[in-house]
Amino acid sequence: MLKKVFLNKMARDDYRHGRLKEGASKMAKNKTDQPKKLFFEEKEYLMDDLSDESKRILNHLDDIQKKINTNLFVKEQLEVGKESFINMLRESLNKKEEK
Repeated sequence: MLKKVFLNKMARDDYRHGRLKEGASKMAKNKTDQPKKLFFEEKEYLMDDLSDESKRILNHLDDIQKKINTNLFVKEQLEVGKESFINMLRESLNKKEEK
């Protein structure tokens, strides 16, 4: 089972847009002047304290979640398209029977 990883909004946005760089020496702050945090398995971590490996893994998790969301959206489109073609086939077969 996948576990959810929570980043505060500013940290998520920075990771999505590649603004958090490896080896950053300055503590990143959000608009409320709070350090960026990661909440994972009921623990809180400061983003600037994470290793480069942990940051890379978070980037992978974020990318995977985006792909899951995209594929769920595509799945919905395909299901609607399938139903449409089933209805078209039904209509086509009914027309042939009427002749």
